[in-house]
Amino acid sequence: MHTDSSQSAPQEEKTEPCPTPLVWQEVVRTFDAQQTQLDFRTTGGHLKLTSFGSGQPLLFFPGHVATPRLFALIAWLLKDQYRCLLVQHPFWNKTPSANKVIQLTAKMLSEFLVSGIPEGVDVFGSGFGGQVALQLALDSPELVRKSVLQSAWAHRDMNLIEQTTLRFGTCLPSSLGRVPLWSAAQVQNHRLWFPPFDETRFGFLLEETRQCRTRNVARRLLAACKTNLTPQLANITHPVHVLTCEGDGPLLEKLQQRLKDSLPNVTSEEMHTTGQYPYLTHPHRIAKLIRREFPIRETCPTPLF
Repeated sequence: MHTDSSQSAPQEEKTEPCPTPLVWQEVVRTFDAQQTQLDFRTTGGHLKLTSFGSGQPLLFFPGHVATPRLFALIAWLLKDQYRCLLVQHPFWNKTPSANKVIQLTAKMLSEFLVSGIPEGVDVFGSGFGGQVALQLALDSPELVRKSVLQSAWAHRDMNLIEQTTLRFGTCLPSSLGRVPLWSAAQVQNHRLWFPPFDETRFGFLLEETRQCRTRNVARRLLAACKTNLTPQLANITHPVHVLTCEGDGPLLEKLQQRLKDSLPNVTSEEMHTTGQYPYLTHPHRIAKLIRREFPIRETCPTPLF
């Protein structure tokens, strides 16, 4: 079943009064002081998660270039109803080849959930994180109750030149901040969507993402190309909500349409004026969506960690 709410949702949002803007510096300081770090070790490496808030567990998996701290604003808004588990990209004992990255990441997440939340959990996946969420649902359907996939895909199409560039990138030891024109590209692609009344919030995005290792980001993007989950999507029966954000661009919109056409139990909507980091540019709207899509259950699992 495919229900498209893209026509009604934006209109409803436009008629609501604007919430009080968050002072992101104070929120992040509180987040840093109150969060708990979890370190889950497996034979292949270890997985680090940031836990914040209390209540129904909700797993967040980031895009190919993102850090757990970028979810601080949304985690703070949800802290009284949800225990937000913000996943960091895995640390490998031995770096896997690109065509195994998503499969092994999902396997590590599955082992973590089996040990801590065997009853299953709701999942928010952004970009590359959406592809990992799909792999997790395919491998361990009993562990995923419902997913929201934002700016996500099941397979990322790339031409030969793009793949060659990414292979070269997997050899670079530096951080993204040292890649020529990287900062200018972020301004071009993302600055427009940040609130004009808060010039420093975009700086927070730059400071967090510029620290990401170039080779790791390149490998994740290459993995998104080398892994094609589209033929298997019909096997995912749990509810999936696909969120398209204004600013995704024609390529991502095409990949998301393919995703919606292939999933058997899908709803969707479009969110205006957000860009690809809506949990940072418009956290109140994402919090509202999460409360709607992941309602509090009468009986919810108690994490064992």
